[in-house]
Amino acid sequence: VDSVLKDLKLSFRRLSTMTTVLADETQVLDRLHYKNKNQHRSSLFSRRINELRRYSHRTEDFQTCSLVNDLRQSFFGKVDESHKQMKGSWSHYPDEKYV
Repeated sequence: VDSVLKDLKLSFRRLSTMTTVLADETQVLDRLHYKNKNQHRSSLFSRRINELRRYSHRTEDFQTCSLVNDLRQSFFGKVDESHKQMKGSWSHYPDEKYV
């Protein structure tokens, strides 16, 4: 279990980096939509941009980082903001909602 939690920590770090990249890309898509929504509304490219924009907003609303972080914290009990308690071996069983 300790090795899986270590891998989860690495995955969480990668996921948080990708989340910030996705936020930047979503801002670019929002700007494209704002500038071109009236002029290019019926074009196929514009429809695909709008579809991609909606999917990126749904992905941001899902809040994957907080779900993964809550899963990690469930193995260590109550963790304060310093996250020092999450460096050792796990000490609690996760709740039923994580199973």
